[in-house]
Amino acid sequence: MKHTLLSRARWQKAISCGAQRLAEDAAALWAWVRAVPLTRGEALALGMLVCAALLVRVVRLNAPMQYDEAYTVVAFASRPLTAVVSDYHLPNNHIFHSLLVHFAIRLVGMQPWAVRLPALFAGLLLLPAAYALARTHYNRHAALIMAGLTAYLPLLVDYSVTARGYSLLQLLTCLLFLLGGYLLGRRSALGWALITLLAALGFYTVPVMLYPFGGVWLWLFFSAALGEAKPAYGSFWRFGICLLAFGAGTAALTALCYLPVILVSGSDALLRNPFVAPMGWDALMEALPGGVGAALAQWVREVPPWLTAALVAGVVLSLPLHRRVCRFRLPLQVVLPLWMTAVTLAQRPQPIPKIWLSLVPLFLLWAAGGWAGALNALRGWIGARGVHAAVAVVLALLMLLTVLQTLPSLGDWNAKSELEQAVIYLAGRVEAGDIIIADYPIDPQVGYYARLHSIPDVHWREYVHRSYRRAFILVDPVQGQTLESVLAQRAPQAYPLDAARIEPLLQVGGIHIYQGFPAP
Repeated sequence: MKHTLLSRARWQKAISCGAQRLAEDAAALWAWVRAVPLTRGEALALGMLVCAALLVRVVRLNAPMQYDEAYTVVAFASRPLTAVVSDYHLPNNHIFHSLLVHFAIRLVGMQPWAVRLPALFAGLLLLPAAYALARTHYNRHAALIMAGLTAYLPLLVDYSVTARGYSLLQLLTCLLFLLGGYLLGRRSALGWALITLLAALGFYTVPVMLYPFGGVWLWLFFSAALGEAKPAYGSFWRFGICLLAFGAGTAALTALCYLPVILVSGSDALLRNPFVAPMGWDALMEALPGGVGAALAQWVREVPPWLTAALVAGVVLSLPLHRRVCRFRLPLQVVLPLWMTAVTLAQRPQPIPKIWLSLVPLFLLWAAGGWAGALNALRGWIGARGVHAAVAVVLALLMLLTVLQTLPSLGDWNAKSELEQAVIYLAGRVEAGDIIIADYPIDPQVGYYARLHSIPDVHWREYVHRSYRRAFILVDPVQGQTLESVLAQRAPQAYPLDAARIEPLLQVGGIHIYQGFPAP
């Protein structure tokens, strides 16, 4: 009995000490956040950037659904929760993001703007996160430049209104490096727990989180080896234990998150699907330069050439000016490319641009840091005050003008795409025993709009309904489709049609609708 009481007392004491330590860590983290001094001008500028960033995103929020977005909703997010977390037949399922979309659908509905809310919130939160990252790594001037670039870079605007997990991944990447910088200078059990959770959520969103995760891990490791963590931790080895726990904890938590996938879909769906299968060395060496070039071109698409050159110049300047402008000894822009090269050679993935999307905020960070350093030197030379703020404002305005050139009007909010109009037409004609046939690349959108306009799944999912009374066939010539190509792909397997009884029914813009009947 006495032994039991002693054991209970030890547990209670351990829990009490642990809770007290976490409370102290939380107070220290909050104090660190509050310690960043914001002048009234900076606070006003940041608030205006957030408001303007929200505006340029909201007007795009109800745009027609794209292929990957529609597939996310139809194949994953709109299904029961168990299917969302276990079905990985395609890596299109960014599970953590799909979960957020699932709850958005349940709470708000199936409208395009509703399923894009998680991406929108992540894209907006990216702006203050990017500001904080540049402020902690460089200075207030780099932070203002970074905020302007993040608010209006066309790529970031687009992914903030696209129901995919990439804006969430970019936000988690920013927070990962922000917390990494915090932990280099402070011992915090709560901080290590948070950075582990953020990394695991990144992996649970898209496994390409491996790029920023490995980058921050190596940056912390080598920074500690250079003595940067010694004032807070006393020795490299004490910091190294925390770093190992961070890596092991991230791996364990990620494995736990993906356990339903492994149990239901199998580990091969996650680790050996065709999209992550390693390429041969010759094929990789041939495809890699084009893949990297395509990724960089995607990052600066719709950005004027002179502004693209300015961004690249900022990244280049950030290296020789690193010691003068960065608060950390080891340049991220050296460690991260080395890690990416090592991973690419080890995995030999298909070098598609999307696998590097998480690194866009870091590209902007280095560009902002390089120009902040150059402007600091310029200010010392010409003796002008406010040159940083002026340049930040000019860059933000120019980037905003770039975005405004492609901005739809608010009057387009309720505009229906041709494909949606075609589905609305069918919604008024579909009867019991009818089916709708559509082929890649419009079939996910047809399924999405069918659900949006209350057409039951039995009318358009081939695997749940084979016998039928009448077929409606959708053909989009803009996508290279013909009636013959659609029927060749879809009709022979489940819907044998009588060729003599297929007739044009209606043309909605560029979408052709045919009516057909089963073969005798």
